[in-house]
Amino acid sequence: MGTVFDVNAHLHTPYSFSAFRDIPQALDMAAQEGIKVVGINDFY
Repeated sequence: MGTVFDVNAHLHTPYSFSAFRDIPQALDMAAQEGIKVVGINDFY
């Protein structure tokens, strides 16, 4: 079996609704939590 990564496949950036001030903050926080894959789901 292959490697299993932690994934967050539902993240909004400040270009739509977001809890983050900017994209680097969101990605830095994901990295701190060990997230290896991030999927962005913006509204616009």
